[in-house]
Amino acid sequence: MSTSALIEFHGASVAGRVTNLSFSVHTGDKLGVIGPSGAGKTTLISLITGMLTPDSGSVDIHANVVGYIPQDPGSSLCPRMTVAECIIEPQVIRLRGHADKARELQRLQESIPVILTALGLDPEIARRKPRQLSGGQRQRVAIARALLGEPELVIADEAFSALDQDTARLLQDLLLGSSSTVIFVSHNVTALRATCDDLLIMIDGTVRYHGPADNVDTTDPEVAAFLAAAKELAQ
Repeated sequence: MSTSALIEFHGASVAGRVTNLSFSVHTGDKLGVIGPSGAGKTTLISLITGMLTPDSGSVDIHANVVGYIPQDPGSSLCPRMTVAECIIEPQVIRLRGHADKARELQRLQESIPVILTALGLDPEIARRKPRQLSGGQRQRVAIARALLGEPELVIADEAFSALDQDTARLLQDLLLGSSSTVIFVSHNVTALRATCDDLLIMIDGTVRYHGPADNVDTTDPEVAAFLAAAKELAQ
């Protein structure tokens, strides 16, 4: 794990949503973000992806390529495109104005069969439309889209909740085995503690804990109460 910070929050606040967020995520980290509904997790991810800017403080992202896996990956595919077009679309947008756009897109196009194979899919499906695929296949195609280009940062936003068991396990293995910094957002605290190096626990729009996943400091009574409730819910 590198000591270089890939994500830096410095007192970032969004009125009525999150307050004074200050933490960093380093290159190669596998971070789990968790908290009750309304805690500010969605706002946090929106700040990281650039969909929101803070009202005060700052958020610095030192990643050139970011992969995003939404809560229902399969539903995010454009039905009018082929699978190959769906997978490469974010890279086409990212490379607008890039000096080596044509060469880089060609390289990425050639890597599509490789990533489809890694996800247990026949590369021939690249020619099909999403409607011609099963639900599980669409999920894997959306994951391929997020992972194309070896992103420095991958955000899995409640993605596992919509995946079948085999796809979820495959995605987890791929992400944990990669050099990418990965942020897992989930309600499943048990899974995050077993998967991630660190946890970030949000309550009422603030970060209440950020540290090792396997030894959470529960001196904050609200953190302790949340973890106890989450554990009981999972049983």
